[in-house]
This record gives sequence, structure tokens and C-alpha cells, in this order.
Amino acid sequence: MLSRAIMQYLVAVYGRPAFDHLYPEADHQRRATIDRLLQFDLGTLNRAILDYFDPVIHRGSAPDEAKANVLKQSLDYLDRFLEESGGEFVVGHRLSLADLALLATVSRLEAFNYRTESYQRLHTWKTRLQQTLPYYQECNAEGMAMFKEMLEQKKH
Repeated sequence: MLSRAIMQYLVAVYGRPAFDHLYPEADHQRRATIDRLLQFDLGTLNRAILDYFDPVIHRGSAPDEAKANVLKQSLDYLDRFLEESGGEFVVGHRLSLADLALLATVSRLEAFNYRTESYQRLHTWKTRLQQTLPYYQECNAEGMAMFKEMLEQKKH
């Protein structure tokens, strides 16, 4: 997964003005919301996924209900944030770095066969981005296939 700090740097240095919507220089409120969601992605959602799945995959432990609840709460929060954003993306009506980072994180759940359909807005957002971003398959398909294969090998 591409580091959030690297994404911020690349847009700041090479993305102006054509990709300013990804991480706007002058719109401080939008930028702060993007920063907040990048931190949520790293510190809350990604952490919840790792905490829940790591013991199950690497140690063969039974799923922990408390960790499952933390993951569900994180996904609930993201679903609610999508509702509150009032647009097609996590920060309104334009694609942002937060969308890209969160999409990569949420897409990993597919490798674990974790269903997101019950999070209606989240599932709609994820599916739409996966189908419409021209680079999604190129950037994710091979890595996801390798990850799924690794998980299958661990089962046997």
C-alpha cells in the first residue's frame, strides 16, 4: 500500500494544478478533512483490519469478537462519513487522496472474503470506484491475487 505521506508529497510536488483536487493547496477545510480521513485510514480502519485478521491468519486463532466489533465500528464510521460528505466521494464531489487510500484499505477485505454489502454507502462507493477508476485493476489486481493465494496456502 502506498504510504499516505508519499501520496501527499507527490501531489504537492508534481500534481499542481491538474491534480490539486486530490490534495488541495488552498482549500484548507477540504485538505483538513482529507488529512483526517488519511489518519482514520491508517490509525483506525487499517489497524482494525490487521488486529482482527492477523491472529486468525498467522496463528490460526479463532476470530476475536471484540476485534470484530472494532472493525465493524470502523466500517460503520466510514459508511456514515460517506453519507455526511453529500457527494460521490469521501470528501464531497471530487476524488481525493482519502478516497484512494481508503479504497486500497477496504479492497483488502475482499481477499479475506469479508463482505461489505451491509454498509450500503461504503459498498456502493467501493464498487463504483473499482469499476470507474481506469487504473484500479492495473494497480490492484495482481497484488490482490497474490494476497488471496497466500491466504489460501495458509489454510492448508
